[in-house]
Amino acid sequence: MRTLALALLTLLSACGGEDPAMGRTSQPISRGATDSGASGVIVVIDTERGTLCSGVVVTPRLVITARHCVAPVIGGELVNCAVSTFGTLSRADSVFVVTAPDTAIPDKRHGVVRILAPNDPSFCGGDLAALVLGEALPDEEAKPLSLRTEHEVQNSEPFTAVGFGRDGTEAPSGTRRRREDLRVSCVGLGCRSAQLTELEWLGEGAVCEGDSGGPAIDVDGRVIGIASRKRDACSATVYMDVTQSNAFVASALGIAARTPPQSRGSCAYAPGPGSSWPLALIALLFFRRAAARSR
Repeated sequence: MRTLALALLTLLSACGGEDPAMGRTSQPISRGATDSGASGVIVVIDTERGTLCSGVVVTPRLVITARHCVAPVIGGELVNCAVSTFGTLSRADSVFVVTAPDTAIPDKRHGVVRILAPNDPSFCGGDLAALVLGEALPDEEAKPLSLRTEHEVQNSEPFTAVGFGRDGTEAPSGTRRRREDLRVSCVGLGCRSAQLTELEWLGEGAVCEGDSGGPAIDVDGRVIGIASRKRDACSATVYMDVTQSNAFVASALGIAARTPPQSRGSCAYAPGPGSSWPLALIALLFFRRAAARSR
């Protein structure tokens, strides 16, 4: 079995292309402000593959994130809708969610008992996963966010991006940030790109490592998209369209409701200011990435 240190070397990486729908699958809220209020946006850590992403709490026992956070991408580093697919999902017992109830820094870990994904293995239009938690998250620890399923995303619609990625500097991932000055660039097939499907939309920059799986939030506080991939230099981001993915989300909600609670235990990590277990893992992820880039 691979150790965690070795698994950290298998992080997703890619280089952006000229088409805005092609690019990196690991993503930070570039130039975003620290956010201590959106407790429903949490960290997703896959210890089997060594990945760190963001996720959205939609019920106390269900978290929505990007599929590439919990499954390998097949077909090359650069996402290409013609060839990129997903491999087998990680084991549920290797995935945890970490919440940040009172600050922007995550410090409470909870176990996952089931991972769900669309039947279609294609990357484009399928970069969505649902994590069923063993136990319900307390409302005071992570307040669920509402999904907007009745109104389609519109061109030029304003939205806010939230996630736990880096802020565009060399600082590690692991602090929740938001950016509010963003707008939808185009929606689905209206983007006229072979690298974007009818289940996705393209938004202005901001999302760049650690923000994959984080939400795009409308002016009413409802989730309209889940961050999938970015263009190089964080100039644009492709989001999975929550409205167009309603059938999968509804199925995941039903499965979560029918799954009996299974205690895998939850842990609070706060041995001292700034020294929690998640932050240690986040720092290790960052320095492993930096070492890989320097080779």
